[in-house]
Parts: sequence; C-alpha cells; structure tokens
Amino acid sequence: MKNRQIIPIGRQAFTLIELLVAMAIFTVVITVVFGLFSTALKGQRRVIALQNIQENGRFLLEFIAKELRMSKINTANGTSTTLILHVLMVIQLFIF
Repeated sequence: MKNRQIIPIGRQAFTLIELLVAMAIFTVVITVVFGLFSTALKGQRRVIALQNIQENGRFLLEFIAKELRMSKINTANGTSTTLILHVLMVIQLFIF
C-alpha cells in the first residue's frame, strides 16, 4: 500500500477560471499602484521645477540689489549719489 495524502473531493487544484480571475485582480492592482506612483513623480517634478524658478528669481533679485547698492551716479556738478535712491523714488512713483 502506498501512502497517499487525503485530498478532499472536488478541491484538488485551482481551476483555470480561478487563475484568470486572480491574474485580472493582480493586473488591476498593479495598474492602480503604477498610476499613483506616476502621479507622485509628476507632482515631485513640478515642485522641483517651481523651486528652481524661485531660486533663480531670488538670485536675480539679489544680484540686481547688489548692483544697485554698489552703483553711483555722477552728476554735472561733480558730486556722486547712489543709484538706489533714484531707483527707490521711481519705484515709489509706480507703486503709489
């Protein structure tokens, strides 16, 4: 007599339908996870691009402010004044 493992009748293996349903569910889950991952990557790229734009804008404004602080205007009578005072007056005219 051979030792055989007792298997309940009607439950010997997975059917083809069960395997197809499992594969379909797995495919849907993987598709949803990949979509979420893709959306997160696009959002991260957008945020990084905005950060780069802000950093470049800050650098430009700091550069312009430094140039204005260091500049001088030579007047006709030989005196020199800083350009920043004139620029501030022009900005005030546009703001108010």
